[in-house]
Amino acid sequence: MLVHAQPLLSPPLSRLPLMRKVCRQQATVRMSTDVLSTRNKDHKSAICVIPPRTLWDGVQSIRCFNDPGFVRWPPHVNLLYPFWEDLGEDMEVAARRAAAALKQTAPFQVTLAKFDVFEHGRSCTLWLDPASPELVTLQETLAKEFPECNDLSNDPDRGITTFVPHLSVGRWRDRQEVQAAAEAYQTSFQPITFQVDQIALISRDDFGSPFTIRYSVPLGEGACHKQIPPPARVDLGYLPLLVPGLVATQPAHPPLLLRLMTVKSWNLPPSVIHMPPSGPGSLRVRMMASGTLHMVQILQRRCLEH
Repeated sequence: MLVHAQPLLSPPLSRLPLMRKVCRQQATVRMSTDVLSTRNKDHKSAICVIPPRTLWDGVQSIRCFNDPGFVRWPPHVNLLYPFWEDLGEDMEVAARRAAAALKQTAPFQVTLAKFDVFEHGRSCTLWLDPASPELVTLQETLAKEFPECNDLSNDPDRGITTFVPHLSVGRWRDRQEVQAAAEAYQTSFQPITFQVDQIALISRDDFGSPFTIRYSVPLGEGACHKQIPPPARVDLGYLPLLVPGLVATQPAHPPLLLRLMTVKSWNLPPSVIHMPPSGPGSLRVRMMASGTLHMVQILQRRCLEH
């Protein structure tokens, strides 16, 4: 009797639809992996820690006159920057990956009390030192999950070999000026202590726009069996409001103040910005707008002429 054996590589016809479905799923997984590995980094996105809004005033009173990023960045400690370009569902994917990576990271306290200095080629940055090993561990965990975005801990072109957590408060022209500012602020600054129990995924539409918190990702409880809430879509825009009647205690660069108050940065019509002189050695800036932006009065004491 002649027996016709079926070829070993030919599956029964009844299994072909199932196998095609499995192959499509595998192809989708491979495609997703390839897309993940080729995502572009963008300086309009970051993962950071943002202090609670109720604790901003002391920091903002320094930043408003001295930090060129005041109108775009909230007070923050960057963990990954630049980060993925905010396209499609990328931020949601990143938020879920971050949440999974941080499920065993317990919340911790941070205190901002001491000022320190970064020296650059043509300027110096003054920053508050969190002095937190937990922040370093947090950044290491995220850098392992997103190794293509570890510029703040490994960037040979900028001489960066380790992560230094910091909250920038301003920029000065040289070491002498920034050191004088650091000494003055150190005597008057009230330390800020807060609980780090979440991280923020932020992005902005263009380089002149303020950042928006896209997702808030909670830290875990230090145990993998705990149920971690999913990342929350926030879409909370940063609004650089100041304390009414705020008085700057240190000299600032007047052109910097004018740049901070540009119509483009504040997205206000020209008619609501009024800058009358208010006596020798000072400048009063009054801004009025209806809705979310209240009238803000700022008195800047110009102790130095530039």
